[in-house]
Amino acid sequence: MKSIIPILCIVFLISCYSENEEDLFGNDGLMSRDSNKVVTFKGDIEPLFRQNCSTPGCHVPRGIGNGLLQTYSQIKNIADNGKLKDRVIVQMNMPQAGPLSPSKIALIQSWIDNGSPNN
Repeated sequence: MKSIIPILCIVFLISCYSENEEDLFGNDGLMSRDSNKVVTFKGDIEPLFRQNCSTPGCHVPRGIGNGLLQTYSQIKNIADNGKLKDRVIVQMNMPQAGPLSPSKIALIQSWIDNGSPNN
């Protein structure tokens, strides 16, 4: 009887395991279960910049940031000259509120790796 108690405890603990989508894919809703997900400017990158670079008034007209980051051409320019990768992915000193989540950084890296398309 004593040997069955540890076995029951193990079975109980194993049965409590469940896969949570947020644990698996991040809770920001930007990563896909599909590893072949196509990252789009309109669907992924533009909203990410709007959320993290336009508030509280950083890279907008009369904002405190150095340069505007509101349009595709403005964001593509910093992707092409390496500043986006350097500041957000390598140095991780942007946005000012703190580094982006790994899933958001992966989106930006994927977009850059695919030529920063306007899709």
